[in-house]
Parts: sequence; C-alpha cells; structure tokens
Amino acid sequence: MGKILGLLILVAIFTTSAGCAQNPLQEEPTQEIREMAREESDFWSTELGLTEKQEILMEKKLTEYAIKKDQLLQSKMQEEAKAARILELQEAETRDMTDILTREQYEVYLVKKEERLNEQTKIEP
Repeated sequence: MGKILGLLILVAIFTTSAGCAQNPLQEEPTQEIREMAREESDFWSTELGLTEKQEILMEKKLTEYAIKKDQLLQSKMQEEAKAARILELQEAETRDMTDILTREQYEVYLVKKEERLNEQTKIEP
C-alpha cells in the first residue's frame, strides 16, 4: 500500500512538473502581437537597411519579447516588480539585437531607439 501511494505521489509530481515546465514562448502570438512585430520590423528595416533575413529574424525576436511582456503585464505580480521586469526584458531585447544587426546597424539602432523612447515619454504641458 505504501509503495502504491508513493508511486501515485511521484506520478503527480512529474505530471505537475511537466505541465509547469512548458515553454511559454511556444504560445501562439495573437494577431495584435504579430501586427505590432511586423510594423516594428518594417520600421527598423527602413531605418537600418535590413536584409530580408535580418528583417525575418528581427520580427521573430520582437514577437518573442512582445509575448513575454504581454504575459508579464497580465500576471498578478506587483506593479513595481512588473516595471522592473519589463525594463529587464527591454534591455535583453536590445542586447539580443547584436545577434541580428551589424555593428554599424546596432549603433544606429541604439540612437534611434533612444530617440523613440524620448518621444514617447515626453509630457506635453
């Protein structure tokens, strides 16, 4: 009887672990996320002169991070923790662009990204 109970507990633990260990990135992006990633990659393609391969890679990377951000925003995490985690994700996204862009493109990317951020955070009187 003790062995059966132990076996059932083990099965329950493995089943729970397998369910929780699934990669959230395997989630299918929403149409809104796809459109946003497409628009962003089009913007960067124009600004940076991306090749077709770079544009595809950038769109995939933007989609990946948009899913992560969306999941984070929908989580029950405290707002301060969410804000800190969003900042971490944005920094990781920026770092990941070094795998896609040339050194020259990356330098322009950093400048343009900063300009866009400043425009978005301006407070009109």
